[in-house]
Amino acid sequence: MIISSIFIIVGLGYIMDGWKLIYTARGKLVTNGIYQRMRHPQYTGIYLICIGFLIQWPTIITLIMFPFIVLMYYKLARREEQDMLKKFPTEYKKYMMKTPMFIPQSLKNNKGERE
Repeated sequence: MIISSIFIIVGLGYIMDGWKLIYTARGKLVTNGIYQRMRHPQYTGIYLICIGFLIQWPTIITLIMFPFIVLMYYKLARREEQDMLKKFPTEYKKYMMKTPMFIPQSLKNNKGERE
């Protein structure tokens, strides 16, 4: 129960942090905050919440649905990235090169190197 709750709470945190930055950016490219560590924190949050519920309440339906949820959000993320490449061709390509898609990278020091 504790482990599943941790997954759910962390997932909700990722969703809220990502949404807050996107909302305040008003159409600009966001690469700061949680977006420095991963390109799709909100989808990672959804994945973590789903894993938390799978741990807490595993049913055949949730086990069957989980891979479909992962696949659908992966495809949505890829589609959104194509849109971002059209809107911010140079900046987003550089961002993609240094920032992982879903799994957060370690925090960076001021020089931009991994700690």
